[in-house]
Amino acid sequence: MRHAVCNRLLRGRAARPRRTTGVGYRSRAPYTDSNSTFLAPIRNLTASTSLTFPDGHWTVSVYGKNLLDTVTDGVVAPLRAQLGGGAFRTLNEGRVIGGEIRFAY
Repeated sequence: MRHAVCNRLLRGRAARPRRTTGVGYRSRAPYTDSNSTFLAPIRNLTASTSLTFPDGHWTVSVYGKNLLDTVTDGVVAPLRAQLGGGAFRTLNEGRVIGGEIRFAY
């Protein structure tokens, strides 16, 4: 059934596939002017693939972000000595895998 539906949608015209991959790296880096707070090193991998149907209205995508599930800092803020010093850190999302269907008119 699915094969017949896809053949009917794609008959006579080619769908436009698109694939992207992103690789990123950041070494340990100072975050403040005094070099007292550091950003953690990051290794990151993202990927996506999408298919736009011949009519140009529909696009179906599958994506993955932070595929290595690396811990990354969202905010790094030095704490005052009265609060014990050190740094306040928030964390970004871990691995995210999802899909998307878009319609453009």
